[in-house]
Amino acid sequence: MEEQMKEVLQRIDYLEKLINTIQNNINSNMQLFVAMLALVVALVSGAIFLLVKYLVNKRVDTELIKMIEKNPPTLYYQGILNKIYSVCDDKHNWFSEGIISVDLNKFNIKSLEFPIQLDLFYFKDDSFKMANRMGEREDKKVKIKVDLKEYEANLENNCIKINYKDFFPHKENNIFWTLKIPNPKYKTIL
Repeated sequence: MEEQMKEVLQRIDYLEKLINTIQNNINSNMQLFVAMLALVVALVSGAIFLLVKYLVNKRVDTELIKMIEKNPPTLYYQGILNKIYSVCDDKHNWFSEGIISVDLNKFNIKSLEFPIQLDLFYFKDDSFKMANRMGEREDKKVKIKVDLKEYEANLENNCIKINYKDFFPHKENNIFWTLKIPNPKYKTIL
């Protein structure tokens, strides 16, 4: 009977070792399965992220192009007119003629759409004094917009040259200009 008890105890030990081995295999297989599942989830998440990013960028690019076509960008330049000439036409009408040069390379512009809108104005030299609330006197200048009879814009040597013709009774005044350029095309910078 002792032998049978030893045999039963050996079988129980063997079964216990077998159960422990199976449990260890199951645990290691579960850990391997969870690690593989985490890797698959990470890869799928990365793929979904890249796909969504690509689709969003594509959608933004198409919508941006549509928005730019609906509302084209406008570039404004401002400055003081330095080159003013007095000219007389065949009918002895006097005009002032000037040239505005704007450097296109400064803003990386490669092409323009015309017409370009040009506004000229000057401040009247005859400043008048005005009392403020404190009783002090202030200089007030009158801003006068110049009515342009004609002007033409040419794109030469990477500059916009605009010739205008109008008569300015006060040539000593500084003439300011505002140039509105619709939908400029910019150079790509690499």
